[in-house]
Amino acid sequence: MQTSPQDFLLALYRDALAALDPSIAVRKALETHGLGGGVRRRVHLLAFGKAAPAMARAAHVWCADHAIPLVGGLLVTHDGSDAGVASLSSHVGDHPVPSARSQAAASAIAEYVSTRIGAGDHVLVLVSGGTSALIGAPRDGIDGDRYTRGVSALLNAGLTIDGMNLVRRRLSLWGGGCLGEALQARAAQVMVLLLSDVPGDDLLSIGSGPCMSDDATYDSVLEALHGASLDDDARTMLTAALGTLHDAETALPPRPPRSPIAHHVVASNAQAAAQVLQLAKDRGAAVIREPKSLDGEAHDCGARVARELITTAAVLRADGERLPFLVACWGGEPTVSLPIAEVPTGGRMQALALSAAGAFHRAGDGARGITLLAAGSDGRDGPTDAAGAIVDHVTWRDIARAGRDPERDLETRHNHAALQAAGRLIPAFASGTNVNDLVIACVATS
Repeated sequence: MQTSPQDFLLALYRDALAALDPSIAVRKALETHGLGGGVRRRVHLLAFGKAAPAMARAAHVWCADHAIPLVGGLLVTHDGSDAGVASLSSHVGDHPVPSARSQAAASAIAEYVSTRIGAGDHVLVLVSGGTSALIGAPRDGIDGDRYTRGVSALLNAGLTIDGMNLVRRRLSLWGGGCLGEALQARAAQVMVLLLSDVPGDDLLSIGSGPCMSDDATYDSVLEALHGASLDDDARTMLTAALGTLHDAETALPPRPPRSPIAHHVVASNAQAAAQVLQLAKDRGAAVIREPKSLDGEAHDCGARVARELITTAAVLRADGERLPFLVACWGGEPTVSLPIAEVPTGGRMQALALSAAGAFHRAGDGARGITLLAAGSDGRDGPTDAAGAIVDHVTWRDIARAGRDPERDLETRHNHAALQAAGRLIPAFASGTNVNDLVIACVATS
């Protein structure tokens, strides 16, 4: 390794994300799958999520190169994106908590579908991470303010991403196949390309599955809600909202089954992790792909990852390994629960990093030579100015020397402030993609 461990890890992270350019992924998928079967009279693009601009531009160029008539479409992304795509109406939503802007974007989708799309039209739907919130709006019968407060409570309830999405898509206007149903009701032909930001690439969890039929039962949704860490007001509110939907749906006659809509995952967290390790091998490292994804509480994930690294380092040194250095990589999407009324700044990767720093500190010399990067693939970790953080065995000490109590910060979830004080944050940037979180670690073996 010619550079510092911190610089080496940062280069791996950025170079792996650059290799997963969603524009390239979309073009490859369209070359492989085309735009589906049937006669194409007109083509519309609907692009949602943090990577929507890049995905839409790639599809727009591909259609032009193949002389396919693109008549328009709609794009929804977040603040700070280069959202301008010719012939598409652009809208901005908010993430991770849906806002009035998100609800306005959801209404714009409804208007476009009902007024612009006709029988025989082909609709290419492009979905990437952040879609659930960016087009987040309540289903009929649920108050908009109640919906926003309910989703906000779910984000802090300690659920897995699958559990959270199970409840959230049940409340959301376009979740659980509702967009697909609306498009098929217009007799449109539909294909979906997805940039996966969830472990296992579950199609219903990516963007809350706007075009994927949801067969979850009312009881299964309530069971997921039962495991959430919610105060009484939030639990009552969410249960009542779900009950309202259940009563309305059971009063309707059964809907006839619809043909499944083709879905293709064009890039994923697993591909990102594989790219990290391939780059590390190319740069002289031995590598380990960790099979267990990051899920559950972020602080617990940080402690677990740190313990595994400390154990690995001890085994390598005891065996007298003379590897130049070892790189390990994890992917996934943990959650952060907030046990206090105050909501401090910080994202799940900063939470994981601070917890790992504590474990390294407690291990003393056993953690010497271990450096860990934890960051979001979209270049932003939560509603902060950071993409994540890089920590090692002296980070905890540096936080304390900066005048903070790292143990207290960990307990109260002041992860951002603690890591900022030690100068360990990775500045936020727009990566142009979103395939979930990455944790990359380097272990010096000598």
